[in-house]
Amino acid sequence: MELYDFDSNHSAFSMVNYISNSQRSVNENLKEVIGVGEAKRVLEWKHTKQFLVPDIKIMELINGVIGSSGFDIKKNNLFYSSYQFGEDMMAKILVEEKYFSFKKTTYFNKVVSLIRPGDHIYGHWLVDILPRLWLLKEKLETVSDVTIILRWNVPSFAVNMIKLLGYKEENIYFKNKDEKILSKISYIVSNFRYNQVFHTHYHKYANHLKKVLEDKIKNEGLIGARSYEKIFLSRKNWRGKGGKKLRSLLNINEVESYLKINGYQVIYPENYTLEEQYLLYSNISTVIAEDGSALHNTIFMGDKVNICCLRSETNMSLIQGALCNVNKQKITYLLGSNVDEGMERMSNYTIDINYLTEFLENNRNK
Repeated sequence: MELYDFDSNHSAFSMVNYISNSQRSVNENLKEVIGVGEAKRVLEWKHTKQFLVPDIKIMELINGVIGSSGFDIKKNNLFYSSYQFGEDMMAKILVEEKYFSFKKTTYFNKVVSLIRPGDHIYGHWLVDILPRLWLLKEKLETVSDVTIILRWNVPSFAVNMIKLLGYKEENIYFKNKDEKILSKISYIVSNFRYNQVFHTHYHKYANHLKKVLEDKIKNEGLIGARSYEKIFLSRKNWRGKGGKKLRSLLNINEVESYLKINGYQVIYPENYTLEEQYLLYSNISTVIAEDGSALHNTIFMGDKVNICCLRSETNMSLIQGALCNVNKQKITYLLGSNVDEGMERMSNYTIDINYLTEFLENNRNK
């Protein structure tokens, strides 16, 4: 079995739809980086760098297989996107697929697999997975005969997000790891994100999702939590898969107390539904947040909001900045001191309160 990068070679597929967008893009939304030393300079430089924005494709794989990993397979080729997954990760998945023993085989007519590394994380659903489903629904005449394949233990919020796009729950199938799926047609949809930038169509998906949430709130008479002008999105109580916690702000209690004194409402996003969070952001002027999935909800905020992202000095990702770019929002990065050697982006860190003071002073009355 071999790896087959479908973003580099299309010969194995019948192309259903193709949106050309091969161009260079720059994240031109940096407001400032608060911090010192090389990390500040590197992050500022990365915001001047050009990145390739990929084409978006919907492809048909005829008589394909979905294996233990959830990736599509045909004729000893495991299909993946190098725009999303590195070779080291895919090499491990490939080895597992080669020697996996299945206990069950299930047959479908048309499927789209949404199984992927990180599919237990809200941010990946909002940023990487849901846009693919939206595009499929936009471009196919009907999706009523398409079965959505999910991992057996995917979080319940994922199902709720799928239903927001108009898909029916009866069209969702939960696949066990030891189950092989055979289908006449497998739809493979490109991701909207390539590394540090987004396809220009992403704003159409974001606008659609906002409209869906607005209509749902209006039609169902939903009443959410009180909206605030200034909030701090805290990851203090959040735990990942298996109870793990990475990228922890170690002086979180100090940060929360300081921001409360300065008029910020501390929000723990995991306590709110997506609809409640949408209402929560309706009157927002400034959001400070630890780097993570909850801050991706800036796609629901206006272009005038002040955004400040707290992160380790070794976290050089521009994904949040690229999301802000979609809405023409300016972002400030506030870099904390790394406390874990060799952890890079996932390092735990601390934030100097003086840096927070600098941000508040720079944005007072704005």
